[in-house]
Amino acid sequence: MPIERLGTDYAGWPVPTEALHSGAVCFAVGAGEDISFELELIRRFDCDVYVFDPTPRAIEHVRKVRDGVLDERPAAINNDETRRYPKIDRAQFASRFHFEPWGIYDEDGVQRFYEPTDAAHVSHSIENMQTTDSYFEAECRSIRSAMTEMRQDHIDVLKLNVEGAEIAILRRMLSDGIYPQVLSVGFEAASEMYRVGETWRVLARLLSKGYRLESRTGWSLLMVRRFTVRPRQLPEWLRLVARSAKDVVRGHTS
Repeated sequence: MPIERLGTDYAGWPVPTEALHSGAVCFAVGAGEDISFELELIRRFDCDVYVFDPTPRAIEHVRKVRDGVLDERPAAINNDETRRYPKIDRAQFASRFHFEPWGIYDEDGVQRFYEPTDAAHVSHSIENMQTTDSYFEAECRSIRSAMTEMRQDHIDVLKLNVEGAEIAILRRMLSDGIYPQVLSVGFEAASEMYRVGETWRVLARLLSKGYRLESRTGWSLLMVRRFTVRPRQLPEWLRLVARSAKDVVRGHTS
């Protein structure tokens, strides 16, 4: 399976290019100040990209990107004036790029997003990964609710870069019977030893639904859904679980 990393070294993600085509539905949760991955999905593959991030700095960054596309003066990536996004067709951007200033979580409603310890960093965390006291509040949706509001009945690619909230999001998604073909997920929760067990349990659920580990960098995993597990496929599924678990452990300890 051809796999290519799209976007910058900082915010790029690997994806199987065979899953990308005009009109493919891509949900990207977590934007920050570098949406190079999302723009490459549009520019090169003409995907429909839905980006979700309630962080004030992310909202402002998306505004600058939009203004830059309209003015044909690409915005700076991650506030670095020496690095700018590639030019993208205005009509294509207008029809394919969708941004909502919400969070994605396991339920609908207002959540607290806790600030990082370093004020220079943009990412905030519902799970309060850095145990800080300051926060802002924002509306959140489950994956199911976001799909309903965006009038989508499936997701081809789901990217989660959500500072520890990935476990809750994925558990709810699987309980709702939603299975994107491609998952690019940063398992930040696994950086906390007491949450490694939670991470393994959600990975086991993904594997039981036919997902296969295709690529990893530490706990950033690319998984692709290959099949629905049926009783006659159980031996093959067990082999996939063992092989994927070995790969993840190797990535975590290397």
